Amino acid sequence: MKTRTLFRPVAPVPPRIRGSRLEAIRGVLRSDFSHFPERAYRRGIYSVPVIRRRVHMPTGPDIVRRVLVEEQANFPKSRVMQRLLEPLIGQSMFLTNGSHWARQRRMVDPTLELSRLKAFLPLMQAAVDEMMDRLRMEVGKPVDIEQETMRVTADILCRTVFSEQVPNGFVDELSAAFRRYQALTPAFIGLEMAMLPRWCLPLHAIRARREGQRIRSLLRPLISERIRAMAEGQHPEDLLSALVDAEDPETGHRFTEEELVDEVAFFFLAGHETTASALSWSFYLIANDRTAQALAAEEIAREIPGGKADFSALRKLRYNRDIWREALRLYPPVTTYIRDVATACPLGNESVETRDLVAVTPWLIQRSPRNWSHPELFDPDRFSTAKGKASMRAAYVPFNTGPRVCSGAAFATQETLLIMAEVLGTFVIHPIEGREPEPVAWLTQRARNGIWLRLELR
Repeated sequence: MKTRTLFRPVAPVPPRIRGSRLEAIRGVLRSDFSHFPERAYRRGIYSVPVIRRRVHMPTGPDIVRRVLVEEQANFPKSRVMQRLLEPLIGQSMFLTNGSHWARQRRMVDPTLELSRLKAFLPLMQAAVDEMMDRLRMEVGKPVDIEQETMRVTADILCRTVFSEQVPNGFVDELSAAFRRYQALTPAFIGLEMAMLPRWCLPLHAIRARREGQRIRSLLRPLISERIRAMAEGQHPEDLLSALVDAEDPETGHRFTEEELVDEVAFFFLAGHETTASALSWSFYLIANDRTAQALAAEEIAREIPGGKADFSALRKLRYNRDIWREALRLYPPVTTYIRDVATACPLGNESVETRDLVAVTPWLIQRSPRNWSHPELFDPDRFSTAKGKASMRAAYVPFNTGPRVCSGAAFATQETLLIMAEVLGTFVIHPIEGREPEPVAWLTQRARNGIWLRLELR
């Protein structure tokens, strides 16, 4: 059997020489991944001094498991992330720890149960249909597919969270505000890692708070109106109604209006940018691998012969799902899970102090040759091999792992497969010569100047 040549997608080249202790901060401020040296991918844990503290980045599966699962109480969600995101998502479950977080999780998880996902499919389909109408008008032209995935995932969230029609321009305004907020985050992360005060970048702090308030001000009127409508007996079947109704089975607590704004803002942050990022990279990867694209299209034609997918048909798109998984491995949307250190302890071959940070970085873990075979290559078939399955269990964390694993992973997978089925069932996707994307690390991983592709009708 002839072995096909695998596509090597774009990625920064690690520096050949050792950088200064400020290099990590410079890399963060540049929002790129090129400051990671080769040894960061190959060691079980890579540590770098950053002015007043050390930042430890584990890639060894045993060490990652200690931090995220076995000893999570000693590695709580970092105050770095709390200070970074509080203007936007308040005290949502993404930022809290301990009993507060556990209560929120008990209330939120039931809102994303399987039966609700099935009910959301028509709402998702309506948003995807509008995206397809836009894409048909762009056939033969360069298309920034990242902008399209950002728009459709925001539209899907608006329909599944609010169900009723949102104000004209709401989706685009919300997406733009999130993008502006994201662009400000690398500088803040650099300051926090170095334990430098925010007055070093006063305009950034002002702009971040303003953008956070802008996003919350867009969401708050819709939430207030829903609370009023439900008090009068109306009950739309969507995520917001489920959150308003949510009650902690242990304490009887229900979300206040401000807490609802926190959680809905987090839903948009976690369910919009992240899904859109991985989806756009999926299209980039298969645009550059004709064999993978043909296999994906054949599977769609076979499993969805009528052209419109139902819930059971989407679950049969295994090869398309593996393309999505491989995009999540190569270009994980969440750039890092930052943890504080409650009590000093050894971690791998390093001594971790309470002033230090532990940055669990999916980009390093999922591109480490210690964890994956040919990690730099696009190979969706890897997930059907014994070695690939073992690597996925041990060193695959795009949705986090352990108690804080993403509640919305099934939601993201469903909307992604629906979008892939529509796009690949209708178009052939081509790369555009000379317009290779550049991955950058904002709050979520993005392409610096978009991902430009060309569509051709099948």
